[in-house]
Amino acid sequence: MTIKQEIPQSNADELAKYKDLLDKGIISQEEFDAKKKQLLGL
Repeated sequence: MTIKQEIPQSNADELAKYKDLLDKGIISQEEFDAKKKQLLGL
């Protein structure tokens, strides 16, 4: 069973950019997590 969260495409794109920055070591895991919470409204 797949649970699909409704995430606006722009937020998903934004999150992908931040994930890329995280993977490159440009931002920290904490910064990524904070941005993710903000984008997802958690």
